[in-house]
Amino acid sequence: MVVLVVLMQICRASKQYLRLMLRKPVLRIQDINPLLFRYLEELDEVKVCNQFRLFLKKLPALFSLITLSTDFHNF
Repeated sequence: MVVLVVLMQICRASKQYLRLMLRKPVLRIQDINPLLFRYLEELDEVKVCNQFRLFLKKLPALFSLITLSTDFHNF
């Protein structure tokens, strides 16, 4: 069995687009068929995990806002 790997250069815009497509859903299943989440527990678990992941992603920005708006010397 022979496996051929071809490495090709692509423009930066295409590379950035491909990276974005890896992180974002291509099809929004919930918009297409919301009832699937009611009947498939695994799909609902994936949805909850994604929501939690997005929440964790926002935490550093929230902590920076808290530290900027709080004067710790008054405690």
